[in-house]
Amino acid sequence: VDFTGVIDASPIVRKAIDYAITITDVSGTDNSASKSVTINMGRGFIHIASTVLVPRNVVITSDGVTIVSNSNAPIFESAYMLNSVLTSNFQLSDADAITNRLVGTRFEDLTFYRCTKAINMRAFNEQCGLARLRFYQCGTAYAVYQAFYSSYKDMIIRQAKSGFDNLPAVVYGRASNRISTDEIY
Repeated sequence: VDFTGVIDASPIVRKAIDYAITITDVSGTDNSASKSVTINMGRGFIHIASTVLVPRNVVITSDGVTIVSNSNAPIFESAYMLNSVLTSNFQLSDADAITNRLVGTRFEDLTFYRCTKAINMRAFNEQCGLARLRFYQCGTAYAVYQAFYSSYKDMIIRQAKSGFDNLPAVVYGRASNRISTDEIY
């Protein structure tokens, strides 16, 4: 991985998630987070040029990484397995999104810089969460839809990305309830 933020790290992050899929249940049959796999992105600057799909039971964390992007697409987006292929869950019906909901997916200890939309999650549910995240000069820091029983803690959001100051800093979309928020500045 290039920790200077120059070379696109999207393919390497995808490979780490592909490996995680082989050692945890991402199929939607086990609704516990006890089998979550943690992917540590290290420290330094990482450039993500295209959306990385994240399934259930995957935890993305770091030792101080800053993720930068010049893409208008989300950096991370929720996904499920469709015929053994990781696929965004945003095209699913509401009922199918809940059936294939994320469980145990978390993002922790990350900094995002100049991202149009850092995190885009749908059916981000039991034991899912965002913690200790920092967003600087981003459009929308995170958006969650149909989120139940998820938590959002210790986040700092500062200054909108140039040209994207009309976007909301955070979105708790329709049918989001029973969520826990604490220390979001």
